Amino acid sequence: MTKSALIGTAAAVFMTALTPTTLVAQDSYHLRFADIGPPRGTRAEVMMWWADEIKSRSDGRVEIEFFWGGALANPASMVDSVGSGLADMGYVVGEYTTLLSRMAFASIPYVENDPWVAMRATFDTVSENEDVQDQLAETGVQFLNTFGPGPTQILSREPITTVEEFAGKKFQGAGAWQDWGKAMGAVPVTLPYHEGYQALERGTTDALQGWITVTRAYKLYEVSPHITLANSGMTTSTGVVINQELFDSMPADLKAILQDTSVELMDRYAQALTAETDTIMEALTQGVDGYKVTFHELPEDELARWKERAAFLVPAYVDAANESGLDGQAIWDAYSANLEKYRQIVATEGYPWTE
Repeated sequence: MTKSALIGTAAAVFMTALTPTTLVAQDSYHLRFADIGPPRGTRAEVMMWWADEIKSRSDGRVEIEFFWGGALANPASMVDSVGSGLADMGYVVGEYTTLLSRMAFASIPYVENDPWVAMRATFDTVSENEDVQDQLAETGVQFLNTFGPGPTQILSREPITTVEEFAGKKFQGAGAWQDWGKAMGAVPVTLPYHEGYQALERGTTDALQGWITVTRAYKLYEVSPHITLANSGMTTSTGVVINQELFDSMPADLKAILQDTSVELMDRYAQALTAETDTIMEALTQGVDGYKVTFHELPEDELARWKERAAFLVPAYVDAANESGLDGQAIWDAYSANLEKYRQIVATEGYPWTE
């Protein structure tokens, strides 16, 4: 075989590896799922339930194989990896890519703390808004749901209970939480979340944006003996995506199974977050693996000061969206209306799992 033929063959093999599992309808699918997190913790547990449920409902025609810990893609490359077909599906975090900038409305501090309300409202807004859908079409991915790991708290090496104690701390956050940290007087540190453990351990950071269930999954309790219950809102510009071309090629019945089960996954995850948060906090207070965590609640007057320093973020989002040619206020109003819709459902009907 000539050198040029060898190069051509190698290129063909490489391009095949970057092509989605299939682009025409098949009898069965083996889908590669790229995940940035570890195979443990609340989210991993419900993700594995989801994959098993899809396999069962499809009579084995759809099987999902997880590649945990960034084995197929890191947070910054996840959208590109799924859009190009390097992975068939993946878990994306909007704050780590500019390709999902139009979803920034879903990750603003002190907007919503209820996991179910925030996840459902975000997914409806993403599904209904043409500007957001246009951006997703450009990336080649489709959201099957949107996620959020619970209210955002502050993990730290030393106690942080006032604005003054936060000021000057080296703070690792993402997106709007980084901007809020600056408004609190903190020194911003930009790192991928999976490097948060080492950063706290080495003193590269003093504090980290975090969540109770994620603290357990990533074993952050080993390096953050203090957690401030800032209850500063949800980050729901995250979720499960699938390669758009692959999804479009699938039979209608399998599409429906993927979509329906993924929506149910939001409910199951919200239920698990609600049920497990108090249990995890109690365990961490008593001690896990020899490590104890002290939880700090903020008095109402102090909490008001923390919220006040986030007040500029919604107008900032609207202005940034307007500057990019979008109707930022319309997107925000749609999201706000969806939040209110689900708050009312909870108030009048309860959660789906309490029926």
